[in-house]
Amino acid sequence: MADWLADSAVKTVTYHRTSPAAARAIVEHSVSIERSRIGSYGQGFYSATKADEFYGDAEITVAICTRSPFVGDMSSVSESIDRLARHFSPTRRITPHVSMLIRRELLAAGYDAIVVRDAGGDGIDYVVALDERIVRVVAT
Repeated sequence: MADWLADSAVKTVTYHRTSPAAARAIVEHSVSIERSRIGSYGQGFYSATKADEFYGDAEITVAICTRSPFVGDMSSVSESIDRLARHFSPTRRITPHVSMLIRRELLAAGYDAIVVRDAGGDGIDYVVALDERIVRVVAT
């Protein structure tokens, strides 16, 4: 994995929690961003430096090779995503359609992922891949 992450802005593996069925699909068919419908930061493949069982019973370890991430702390990233949500929806509600539009806007701006540093002040980082080609499954 060191070779895969050599040019990455994120140098460590992260963890994706999901249902056992979704984990099997990811392992068998790889990541598909299109399966992601709604997330706090729009459509993407969400992972964290510390796994949280709240998000599912199955855990997948991934390496995300992001070379051009949108990076910030939780507050700044949330504010930026909220601005985009307001642009696409007067209610600022992140529906599946708005989620897809946020992802497209970030990709068009040249970002391949979102990196949230020290989320919540607890040292946990979130990495949201916007392009499935930058994600490799390391272990299940």
